[in-house]
Amino acid sequence: TGGEAIGLELRSLAFAYATNDDVNNMTFYKYVVENNSSTDLDSVYFAQWADPDLGNFQDDYVGCDTTNSMGIVYIGDAFDDGLTGYGEEIPMLGVDFFQGPKDENGNQLGMSSFLFYNNDFTTTGNPSSASHYYGYISGTWKDGSPFTFGDDGYGGTVPFNYMFPDDPSNPNGWSECAVGNIPADRRFLQTAGPFRLEPGVVNDIIVGVVWTPGIG
Repeated sequence: TGGEAIGLELRSLAFAYATNDDVNNMTFYKYVVENNSSTDLDSVYFAQWADPDLGNFQDDYVGCDTTNSMGIVYIGDAFDDGLTGYGEEIPMLGVDFFQGPKDENGNQLGMSSFLFYNNDFTTTGNPSSASHYYGYISGTWKDGSPFTFGDDGYGGTVPFNYMFPDDPSNPNGWSECAVGNIPADRRFLQTAGPFRLEPGVVNDIIVGVVWTPGIG
């Protein structure tokens, strides 16, 4: 990010199960985050970043399920072309924030915002400085403007923390399908915060990635 080191130690573990049910199509990721600095860290956010690249990476849509703290990616057109595409068998993938961090009072935090951005260097594209990274996880675009409701989440009048929270099959909801966005190479962030992280405090974060096969 180009920012200063803040004294966090991060340990990570990826694991999966061989089963005869849907869990067989899931992978899990546990992060143990410890504040090894000597001072309180104020206005802290933890964010799970994903570059999902579902099949052909150039035709993806994303969204979120706020009830389950889940980010989702799905194909943005009827045929997933290219060498890595799924063709007509269109799958979906979800990133589930199973267990978020705990605040200074011991309360477990859920997903406080969901942001998408494109693989480009526009105002709503890839972050390139510490202020961009912190803005993305705390609720602002690269130019400091807030995430807003409707269209692509930029330049609206109503601040809103969750991009594309509605069912893609609902034509009246706010989803990439309903808006009619051009599918592209999407990335997204699921964030929990803000909270104060005190010295010596350890947080366990657990994320699950769920894959649902397509039906041709």
